[in-house]
Amino acid sequence: METEKKEFIEYLDGVLYNLRPNFIRMPSNLAKIKKDLSLEFDYQTELKNAGTKQELEDRRAKSIKAICEKISTTGGSDTDLVERTKKINTNFFQKIVQEIEKAGINLETTEKDWLTKPPESELEKASFARELVKKKKTILWKNNSGSLDFNKNINYTTMTNYKFLALPKEKRLSKGGDGTTPLNAFYHSLYVHNL
Repeated sequence: METEKKEFIEYLDGVLYNLRPNFIRMPSNLAKIKKDLSLEFDYQTELKNAGTKQELEDRRAKSIKAICEKISTTGGSDTDLVERTKKINTNFFQKIVQEIEKAGINLETTEKDWLTKPPESELEKASFARELVKKKKTILWKNNSGSLDFNKNINYTTMTNYKFLALPKEKRLSKGGDGTTPLNAFYHSLYVHNL
């Protein structure tokens, strides 16, 4: 997960450098860009402190949203501001699609349609990243591809392929050695999925 954090921090640095293409890529210029944008949100610290994949995904969306919100209040015509936000959201969209494809997930037709081209009006919103992360979580959940790794504090060993649902009710409610129950873990995973 540390590699993912580092890569995404570098990705966000690149997003900011792309806003000022005439700047040389060095830490002092990055700090100037952040100051020019009045970007008070410290995405580096936020991402580094993420303890679970769930937190990391949420903080990735929060970081993109913070940058889009600041860009939408900078100088320029309304059309230019919307185009800048769309460009950032489109790049993030492409990154998420690549991550889903890299995981080798078979997508349903509706998911393919949405992941081929999201609605243009959605790309203009600063909150698009949050919706995109929710969509990714849904896809991972449906395909059972890594979604259970979102919270490592829960004992999922009794949940292998959700076969525990076929267990009698009294077995589903029995406590494990760590005090958790498979049913509680399942409900928590549904909660994580629906965030």
